Amino acid sequence: MTTENEFCSGCAQRHDCQSVYRAVGQAPGPNVVWKVIVAFLVPITVFVLSVAGFGIWLREALACESLRTAATFGLSVLVTLAAVGLIRWVGGGGQGTCDREADGNTQHGNTRKKDI
Repeated sequence: MTTENEFCSGCAQRHDCQSVYRAVGQAPGPNVVWKVIVAFLVPITVFVLSVAGFGIWLREALACESLRTAATFGLSVLVTLAAVGLIRWVGGGGQGTCDREADGNTQHGNTRKKDI
């Protein structure tokens, strides 16, 4: 396991790292924890619950195990895609705050940044 000094010894900016990370950590901005939870955990949870639910529901309806597995997976994917669509619709379509101009530049408020 390398220590911080070994990892940073060849870096010309090793003395500035701490101040840079502190500035980034204290930068004003919206809290994205709930967006991350909704974006990642909700679809996974919906899929797992759908697999369990359709597995139980289709146990009596389909005797062929491979067909039941395929139907369970397919229906679960459809339910998950519907949930993601509903989340995007309720959340405003997943649009960010960045507007792309015709020349490929991005604009944040009054500031322009050229894409690299």
